[in-house]
Amino acid sequence: MHNRGTLMGRLVPHLLAAVALAGGVAMAQANERLYDVEVVIFSQQHGDLVEERWPSVWEPAVFSSYAEVVPEDSPTRERFRQLARDQLRLGEAARRLDDSDRYSVLLHAGWQQPGLERASAPAVTVPLGSPPPAPALETERGEDNGIRATLHAEPGLSGYLRVIVERHIHLEANLRLLDPSLEVQRRQDHLPLLRADSSPVIVMNQFRQMRSGELHYLDHSILGILVRVDRADR
Repeated sequence: MHNRGTLMGRLVPHLLAAVALAGGVAMAQANERLYDVEVVIFSQQHGDLVEERWPSVWEPAVFSSYAEVVPEDSPTRERFRQLARDQLRLGEAARRLDDSDRYSVLLHAGWQQPGLERASAPAVTVPLGSPPPAPALETERGEDNGIRATLHAEPGLSGYLRVIVERHIHLEANLRLLDPSLEVQRRQDHLPLLRADSSPVIVMNQFRQMRSGELHYLDHSILGILVRVDRADR
């Protein structure tokens, strides 16, 4: 009995520590702050393509981990959930942009996510809910009769957005726009980059510090982003 009591005396502190640790983890999960993220991504028709040097080879924006964003009515309890249309706050701003001759809205969407630090925050694909980039390789025979692999992309907007919550909130935007309708006035120094049959690949890669509850604008010569991040529990 003495030995048994001694054994229990040794085990109880470990059991209490394990219970406390489990309770602490559960409490941390229960107190995990949720944020509503809303973006309006648009192109600026007045952007100056002549003053910039745009690549003519499409390279996707790739990140190491991506979030699975489920629809707002999904029965699963995913940590990333798309916001319903009536939950979006920037509808009027998106309409005004789209009604203007100078702007064209490419994406207006939002999602809810936990506040995650830089090391653990996954990216959200653009368009929202699209699969992570896995460009198809198409082989073609070159002039020297050798086989080479080339990347092909569908026209439109692609890339990812990533919201990081630490001492401040940050948005990482890495986007690609492939738009054959964009007309480039080719200058002599553009000729090595843009062939006659190529469309420019518009690249936007920015990192911005933000405040919760405020509207922010990420500027670019061709693309623009309106973004707002709000605490979901307020």
